[in-house]
Amino acid sequence: MYVKVKQLRENGRKKRQRDIAADLGRLGRLQAYVVQSFPVMHLYQWGPPAVQMPDVFFPLFQPQVINFRETGMMLRGWQRDALDSEDSATCLQEWAVEFVHDDPPIVGGAGNGFG
Repeated sequence: MYVKVKQLRENGRKKRQRDIAADLGRLGRLQAYVVQSFPVMHLYQWGPPAVQMPDVFFPLFQPQVINFRETGMMLRGWQRDALDSEDSATCLQEWAVEFVHDDPPIVGGAGNGFG
């Protein structure tokens, strides 16, 4: 699903309202997976579904839907500050997810956007 996401915390601490309001958010494709019986939420750069695109933010582990409305939802979970380090820090993170009704960008050619 094509969405815009704002991260509401920095290093586990809630951002100030003015900083959240000034954040334009990041667009991408939101997908959830189950890895070793734990849910993981990813925000990927927009691209063809068959191609592995890079994450926009580090993934959200054990995400929970805190609020759900017709225009978006709020997710809370755990986010690491690095994926390949054994000593990376894990902090509480919240994502404000806005459902985007615009067409996602066309990638790689004309037609359905996946050409």
